Amino acid sequence: MNFNELELSASEIVEATGRTARWVQHMAAKGYFERRRRGHYSTVSVLGGLSRFYDEQTKAKEVPSTRQRIDEAKAREVEIRIAQRQRELIPQVEALDAMGLVVEAATAELTKFHMKFRDPVRSLIRAEALASIERINAALRKAKASIETGDKIEGRL
Repeated sequence: MNFNELELSASEIVEATGRTARWVQHMAAKGYFERRRRGHYSTVSVLGGLSRFYDEQTKAKEVPSTRQRIDEAKAREVEIRIAQRQRELIPQVEALDAMGLVVEAATAELTKFHMKFRDPVRSLIRAEALASIERINAALRKAKASIETGDKIEGRL
């Protein structure tokens, strides 16, 4: 038996595929099915045409999913970048509190530092420590003002 000689009628194709006669004619016009005579098509061409048609349909459905995966990857990358930037930036209140804690610790250490020495050096060190504490507090005030206003501190920031 030679499959190339076998034919299927349009009604047989309609029954097998669950499609309409118009769809069968449309598939023949597009070249999926080889028409042998009016209303009859080559069995080999019908099987090959159906296979090709459904493969193309599957590939057409995969393309949007590929695009969707690309879009999702881009969205994830943007989310990651935003998260990284948010980790780099801390709220102003936290920054001010952190600077205050550092200055308090430095002040406590400098205040006790002169006690390790004896007079007359002790009074000189105490005076220098108090002056240092004042400079540190002045720098803290400038930094706090800069954070609140957004102005630069002596060309920095």
